[in-house]
Amino acid sequence: DITKTWLIKRPGISLYKEFDPGNNEARGLIEFNDKLYAVYGKDVYEDDPIGGGGTPTVIFSMTTSTGPVGLRLGNSSIIGDYLFICDGIDGWYIDTSSTVTQITDVDFPSPHVPTPVFLDGYIVISKGSDIYNCVVDDPSSWDATNFVSAESFPDAIHCLARQNNQIVAFGSESTEFFYNAANASGSPFNRNEAALMQIGCAAPYAVTQTEKYCSFIGSSFSGGHAFWIMEGFQPKRVSDEFIDRLLNAESDVVNISGFCIRIVGHMFYVLNLPTINRT
Repeated sequence: DITKTWLIKRPGISLYKEFDPGNNEARGLIEFNDKLYAVYGKDVYEDDPIGGGGTPTVIFSMTTSTGPVGLRLGNSSIIGDYLFICDGIDGWYIDTSSTVTQITDVDFPSPHVPTPVFLDGYIVISKGSDIYNCVVDDPSSWDATNFVSAESFPDAIHCLARQNNQIVAFGSESTEFFYNAANASGSPFNRNEAALMQIGCAAPYAVTQTEKYCSFIGSSFSGGHAFWIMEGFQPKRVSDEFIDRLLNAESDVVNISGFCIRIVGHMFYVLNLPTINRT
């Protein structure tokens, strides 16, 4: 018998350009409207990768300079496509003409968890155990009565995600789902009572949503951490005991970061463990 073998070189990395000469904390990165937006320290940079870009430009500065920044693409019948940005205190959006608008509505939730979600014309963010939404199609307008609470278990919301057409509210030991019920007043979202999970999220900035899966580092009342994927509303543990030992050796679990990427037909979930310095 003849065995055929293929060798495929692993992708490497190369320096694109330096965004932040001051070497401030890297807080977020996203592509929007054929431009690259990167957050370092308090500054938000805009870059043009298609045209070569030149030197990235600071388009606005925040009052905060550390911690993850939430970046989420949205669409509105009023302003068109936009990029929503929040840093846990304040919020902004950038439209396709690169105009930056700061959200000044007094009802904008502050402080909040900077893991925004877009669903059905709404930007949605969490504060404590409450899920707030903007006025439909208007990320600059907020109403203090437009919220719904995740209250099946006593843990507060660690982060928000989206699974298909529902909002996923991850607590530390439980997860609840909310759907757009088009309520006439208050929040448009209702809890999906049948989809409650007794598994929460330990690393809010390592949650990723790709195709039909939502991936996360799970935790529960029984203790320990593992890597899970959610297909529909069913969680499935993916990590083995060796990977679990690495996750549980990390003392700064909250600041684990992660993302998904597809390379030569394979989907990879990439995690960075900050304290033990492993990727």
